[in-house]
Amino acid sequence: MNYLNEEIGIRAKRMNLAPYFLKNSKKLDKMPPYPFPNLGTFANHYDETMEEVKTFFVDSSGFGGENEPALTQEQFHQELKELIEEHPEGLYIGISGEGQFQVYITAWKEKTKDTEGMK
Repeated sequence: MNYLNEEIGIRAKRMNLAPYFLKNSKKLDKMPPYPFPNLGTFANHYDETMEEVKTFFVDSSGFGGENEPALTQEQFHQELKELIEEHPEGLYIGISGEGQFQVYITAWKEKTKDTEGMK
C-alpha cells in the first residue's frame, strides 16, 4: 500500500493536483461519493502549507457496516457536512491515502497568522 500511495503522490505532484475546495455543505448531496483528488503522499505537501483540520478513515467499497472502524459513505458525508459548517471559510479536501477497501480523506484549512508559526 505504501508503494501505491507513493506512486499516486508522484503522479499527483506531476499533475499539480490540489485539494478540492468546498465551502457549501449542500453541494455534497449532488456529488459522487468521493470526488476529491487522490493526492497519495503528495498530501504531505499540503500539511506543510495548510492546517490539517481532520483526517477521516472511510470505507471506499460501499460494503462497510455500522460496526466497522471505517466510516460508511453516509457517515462520512454527514461528518464532513458538520465540519464544513464549523468552518464557513471553506475547507480543502483530498484523499491522502488509499488501501484496498478504505481511504483516508483529509480536510485542511488555510493557515491563519496565529497558526503559521506553531508547526
